[in-house]
Amino acid sequence: MEELNNKPINSERLAYIKRSIDFKKNYLLALHRRLGLIKKDFSKKDEFQRNEIAIIEFETLAKINNAERYILDKEKEYKVQSDIFYEDLENLHRNYNSIIAQARSEQSENSDVKDALNCVNWKQIEENVDEKILLFKYLKSIINYQNLEI
Repeated sequence: MEELNNKPINSERLAYIKRSIDFKKNYLLALHRRLGLIKKDFSKKDEFQRNEIAIIEFETLAKINNAERYILDKEKEYKVQSDIFYEDLENLHRNYNSIIAQARSEQSENSDVKDALNCVNWKQIEENVDEKILLFKYLKSIINYQNLEI
């Protein structure tokens, strides 16, 4: 399986996806361990116990298959979300100050911009990069939309 990129995770969304992948990988290890443990002293088991072991083995193999598919899907999702996040982050670092300045200058003529700026918890924005990106994109879309109407 392809390793996840090693850039620092600043996004709560990316961190959540990574935690879910790590959890499922640990679950997968436990399922593989189960397969080994249920076969222990297999020859000493009676027919009923061997049948129960066969059923558990089938169920475990199905769970392993599902867990492996889940991990692959989440790794793909992580890659896509990571690419989007780092592209947004780069755009944010390049243009954030100018968009905020433009929004502040336009808030007297644009009630949407004024409402957005008045509702912002600036401390939270500075502490949470996901929220900062959302604000940036929202203000950018409002400003660009208003400029198209003129």
